[in-house]
Amino acid sequence: MAIVLIICAWKLRAREVGYLYSFLAATCSFNAVDNISELFKGEGYVNGQPTEGDAHTVAEYWGGHHIVWAAYWFIFALVCSGVGLLFAFDGIVYKQHQKHQKLEEKEKQLSTPVIDSSDLVV
Repeated sequence: MAIVLIICAWKLRAREVGYLYSFLAATCSFNAVDNISELFKGEGYVNGQPTEGDAHTVAEYWGGHHIVWAAYWFIFALVCSGVGLLFAFDGIVYKQHQKHQKLEEKEKQLSTPVIDSSDLVV
């Protein structure tokens, strides 16, 4: 999957990479919110065997209750989803702004008169 994403980033236009990035970010965030219910449960299953969840493991090592850790992760996932949706980085507008600034700098350089030292009268 990583190779496919690298090729997409290399070959696609900026707008399409932005769409791909937004899709992946939303998928990851919403997946974290959707799977949070597994943290609140007492146990999960790995290869058909019942095991404790991640929240239990963290509570054992760092202290606290597993429900508190699951609640922290849930709130963190919601905050990250909100920040990602509200403050998404628009790469296309950024690139257009950078191009516009470079053009303005070139125009300034061309419009600035160059004074030759032989033109000076002493």
